[in-house]
Amino acid sequence: MPIIRLWPPTEIGNSMILSAKKAALRPDIGGDDLGRWQYGTERIATSGRLRLPLYLAFLAAALNQSNIVLGVNLSLADITALVALVVAAIDGRLWVPEKALGFLLAVAATSTAAVLFFDPQWLSTPVPLREVAAGQIKLAVAFAYFILGVNFTRSSQALPILRIFAYAGSAVSILIFFPSLSELLGLYMGGFRFKGLMNDPNYFAVLSIAALAVVWRDTSRRRVLRIASSTVLISAVLLSGSKTGLIVLTALATWRLLDHAGRERRSGIWSTWRPVFVLLAVGMVAVVLSSAWQGAATRLTLSTQSNPAIQRVMPLLTDFGSAIRQDGSGRDDTWTNALTVIQMSPIVGVGAGAYEDIDSAVNGSVLVAHNTYLQIAAEWGLPLAALFLLWVLITLLRKPVDDRQFRTWRTARDVCVVLLVGSFSVSLNNARVLWMVLGILAAVLDPSWRHVGSGHRRQLHADSAETAVRPE
Repeated sequence: MPIIRLWPPTEIGNSMILSAKKAALRPDIGGDDLGRWQYGTERIATSGRLRLPLYLAFLAAALNQSNIVLGVNLSLADITALVALVVAAIDGRLWVPEKALGFLLAVAATSTAAVLFFDPQWLSTPVPLREVAAGQIKLAVAFAYFILGVNFTRSSQALPILRIFAYAGSAVSILIFFPSLSELLGLYMGGFRFKGLMNDPNYFAVLSIAALAVVWRDTSRRRVLRIASSTVLISAVLLSGSKTGLIVLTALATWRLLDHAGRERRSGIWSTWRPVFVLLAVGMVAVVLSSAWQGAATRLTLSTQSNPAIQRVMPLLTDFGSAIRQDGSGRDDTWTNALTVIQMSPIVGVGAGAYEDIDSAVNGSVLVAHNTYLQIAAEWGLPLAALFLLWVLITLLRKPVDDRQFRTWRTARDVCVVLLVGSFSVSLNNARVLWMVLGILAAVLDPSWRHVGSGHRRQLHADSAETAVRPE
């Protein structure tokens, strides 16, 4: 009798093993008995309270930490991710999608060709091998997190992973209420911008909003916990002094408002056009408020002068044009530089890891593009970047055929939307959470990516997959 196992072992996996053994000893089991067993495993999956191995729980929490070591962005999650991949490979449950692997190899090949044959045209010296190797390693790490996302979905662990990430992020954000301790731990940038355990306040703010998206979708926890976590996360975003964070937070609130309005089941024209009506109503309110905004903006600016972090984001409300140019933002300049780099090598790009060298030689700047879309277009080339972004767009527009995957899909989709909006102002092309969530969405939407074997083993896994029910 073959043992049916899920990687890593979970309550679902253990239930399946026991039930398979029971079925082997009692061939008469079937019908209603089998249905009751399947229903029991479905309840475990729907609750989102799987017993994760400790190292996977640590991986999820460590996604809130990142630091620059020897010029490389490293996280404790990377070490745990390697452990997870090794365990999956040893257990025989590591599954790598061939199409995704082929795309990775295509990006790696074009990046190598760009560095060897195209970049020397613009550089007096070749791109340092250390930076080229670092670029290829970043690609491999991003792909590894994508594979982890796929395998988390296959083992019904995606939702618990996302929830641990979210509540661990809110736990870190609690430190905003202890400024002396936070300063001692080096959690501030520039003396007043809270950055948590990340290396950049903007990156921290976007991740905090991604965590907020998970908390808002988590109906398995008590409301008081969700409200407290939301309050802490929003406060941390504001105290990060991130203009990007404030924009993304507004985008998430608008997204949830329209999503909630669109899911209301009503009859007649109100049901079909309610999202449009809500958006128009919000616009009308904004117009009415803008008439009295000039005096209010002045008073608001004066009231926030005692808090540098809040004061830093105030130009978004009073002068949006200057907000993206002043106080260290300079987004318009970095975006213009990125467009220049793209024009130099539009087909194959400049190669992963070579962007800053090319930008320095051409534009006299050593900054990243501060825009994920421009960054990957410059590094990968327009054809591969367009193909990837088209796939991401299609992934966001699709819905799972299997209603049992709806809750995971909706949570992962909201996180992905947050990160994609933040990508307009932050280079998140190597962001671990983004690639993991893309892997989760890909596996949720493609049933063939969730199969773990053939024959009855495949059916058993499909029957015990996550069974979230679409809310009314």
